[in-house]
Amino acid sequence: MRLLQTHTLTLTRYLDKGQQYDPATGKYSGDVVGTTLDITCSVQPFRQGNSQVKLPEGVTPQDSITVYTAPSNVIQTSSQFTKVPADTTVYKGLVYEAFHAEDWSGYPLQTSNYKAIFIRRDLAGN
Repeated sequence: MRLLQTHTLTLTRYLDKGQQYDPATGKYSGDVVGTTLDITCSVQPFRQGNSQVKLPEGVTPQDSITVYTAPSNVIQTSSQFTKVPADTTVYKGLVYEAFHAEDWSGYPLQTSNYKAIFIRRDLAGN
């Protein structure tokens, strides 16, 4: 578990985008910051061969990071159904957005952890 505590990231969790929709223009007026959370985690480079996750078109593994954290630090990805935006964080001066998350806390043969893949927000298709 000590390996899950090598970095500290500040996650920014946004409110529901549906609350800022402007029907006159047909656009969202922007994200409204809800809360910020500090989490301890391990940040590692994304490795395409170690994951079954396919990155969006135009995003390379160099534009992505993998974050491992304790299961108590749930990372929120975006949802088109509920219109909830993904968590974002700043790492090495770049803004990253949570793209994919996996909860590995229910498997007894592996260290209980939460894995999330973040991609650069400027490449996430926002």
